[in-house]
Amino acid sequence: MKIVHVFHGYYPALGGLERAVQYLAEAQAELGHEVTVVTSGINVPGKSKKEEIINGVRIIRLKSRKLFYNDLIIPLEEPPIEDIDAIHAHSQNSLFSLTTAEKLKKKTEAKLAFHFMAVDAFKDHPHFLIRLLGPYYGKRNTKRALKIVDLPLVKSIRDLEVLKKTYGVHAEYLPDGVPEYFFTAKKANPDEFREKFG
Repeated sequence: MKIVHVFHGYYPALGGLERAVQYLAEAQAELGHEVTVVTSGINVPGKSKKEEIINGVRIIRLKSRKLFYNDLIIPLEEPPIEDIDAIHAHSQNSLFSLTTAEKLKKKTEAKLAFHFMAVDAFKDHPHFLIRLLGPYYGKRNTKRALKIVDLPLVKSIRDLEVLKKTYGVHAEYLPDGVPEYFFTAKKANPDEFREKFG
């Protein structure tokens, strides 16, 4: 199967969702799928390669622009992908994920799974400006994503309930997996960690 993941950040950029997408993509590649991640290179200083393969996953970094905040990263070019079976976009609040998923869905026959996260959660944000403008942005993005999605996914019961109550949409609850080494690796030594990382 030819699978494309879409999110504005990917390894070596670090973050919770960046790692979740990386673990999922690498696990799918290990199972024999042809996996591509379409992402931005903005948060990866010094990365000049537009395309590379890391741990069996093809990475395509689109030229993008960042407007103050990671969720406001905008792709400035089309994803160079035509022949795929499935698209898995992560976070409707990411302008990069939403616009790239819309473009891929329009130009391919692929089915789209979209992981909805923090649905309508901007109204509780600690930053005044985001609390003021964010709810309009979030609602707009959620509605746009719901127009194109074939399989809505959520990582939390809260988002499952908000999508059902506010938007009348039944989503599938699918939290992130946990890599096996968290269960099998030897216990960490806190003294060794302190010595190594200060």
